[in-house]
Amino acid sequence: MMLFTWLQAIFSLQDTTVYVSHDNVSHFIVMSCVDNNVASNAQRIAFAWYQLLVMFLLPVIVILYCYAVVTRVLWVSTKQHAIMTQAR
Repeated sequence: MMLFTWLQAIFSLQDTTVYVSHDNVSHFIVMSCVDNNVASNAQRIAFAWYQLLVMFLLPVIVILYCYAVVTRVLWVSTKQHAIMTQAR
């Protein structure tokens, strides 16, 4: 249920706005993402924290943990290999 709430927040916050600019020589069309449906600045801040935690820090923590496990396994394996191949 919480996942649905967060996904709904993502889709309700995002919108696109088109800006068109003309001069005598060129024609510019700029599309940008905006958050028109946000009622308060506190909601913007809460959503920014959500994005930072879930979309950046959580993956970084998972990656660091996985690398630490792999490093430990390789270190133990190297030590065991060195012990097994020592001259008797």
